[in-house]
Amino acid sequence: MFSIQRSTGGGRSPLDEFFLSFKGFQYDSSLHPSKSWKSLKFFKGWMGKDAKGKEEGRKSRKGKRSDKKESREENDARLRYMRALEDDVRAWFGEADDIESCHAVCRALGIKDLPSTPKGCASKLRNTHVNIVDLLQWVRQGQKDKVKIFKSYDSLRRYTVDSEKFFPQSSVEEEGETNIVLRHLLRRFFR
Repeated sequence: MFSIQRSTGGGRSPLDEFFLSFKGFQYDSSLHPSKSWKSLKFFKGWMGKDAKGKEEGRKSRKGKRSDKKESREENDARLRYMRALEDDVRAWFGEADDIESCHAVCRALGIKDLPSTPKGCASKLRNTHVNIVDLLQWVRQGQKDKVKIFKSYDSLRRYTVDSEKFFPQSSVEEEGETNIVLRHLLRRFFR
């Protein structure tokens, strides 16, 4: 068995710090980040309930945005949440040119024949479709079970939209990115 360790050592992660910054919010670090984000939105009144008692957000099941505008507070929180996701990935997963980091990510994704170079790992990872928020939750929870791998870009996209497990894409530039996960596993769904 292998283990991925957070580079910032013990203590609170960027996601932990983000959620704990909201006074009165009951944060449970064992929950999936997307579930904690929905709970925070409900706690802050940024998400109501429909007539059937189900939580409603800004998007319908088909992904269409409603007319309701985000408040400045919600927008600021969403941007901080996205930054915390990105910072957590950077803390857990190493650089794209480090063979040990490459091998750890390949193992996490079930790639058996480990390439001998970072470039070889990159080519294997580029053909692997995984939700990065799920990968982050997997490593945060002790690397139990397996990370879900999708057969195609389209199936990953559908899953990501339906589950609302989005990872920020705007601040990550693939060519200049040095983190292994962000450089080789981030998929652009909306351009």
